[in-house]
Amino acid sequence: MHVVIRRYTIKPQDADEIVGLIRESFAPLISKSRGFVSYGVAQGSTSTTEIVTTSTFNDRTDSEASVKLAADWAREHLAKFALSPPQVTIGEVLIRHMKEHIPANFGVMRIYTGVSDVDEINRRVSANLLPSLLATPGLASFLLIDAGAGKGITMSTYTDRHAAESAGLRTMKWVKENLADLVPNAPEVLVGDIKLRIVQAGVLAR
Repeated sequence: MHVVIRRYTIKPQDADEIVGLIRESFAPLISKSRGFVSYGVAQGSTSTTEIVTTSTFNDRTDSEASVKLAADWAREHLAKFALSPPQVTIGEVLIRHMKEHIPANFGVMRIYTGVSDVDEINRRVSANLLPSLLATPGLASFLLIDAGAGKGITMSTYTDRHAAESAGLRTMKWVKENLADLVPNAPEVLVGDIKLRIVQAGVLAR
């Protein structure tokens, strides 16, 4: 599987309208795309207001096709907001666990740079960190993504901010203790509310 992450910097007052347009117009469009697996929208709550969308597809070709689809849709529907071009990242999904009956209300994305030996990171996370995460109360999903060029990304969703913060403290401690030789830099961390979550079977949350 491959995932496309798009990060749009927006004006705070436009957030609800943009999310509404995505929900009403773009989400139904992308969910019918070839190879579609899932789609999510989060509104970031860091220093700048961001809309972060994630699209997961069965293979890279279909994920790359979605980039053009999104760009064409944004050109037609979001022009009045005068957005800068989004930051777009495409990566291979190494680990993907979804708890479909757990509501995903809050998301955390960590972006690591300068990473080495992605296969070994995948092995250690799968063997040691993942079992602990899956037992975490409130966890709805977890993805580990190889974005290439020494960039690794984790994406987690939770029932609420408290569950996310509790899991985050344990995760960062584990990373420092077990991946320091492979992950030399502190990650960029994005957090926010999940506004929309769709999988092949339909809308799961909001």
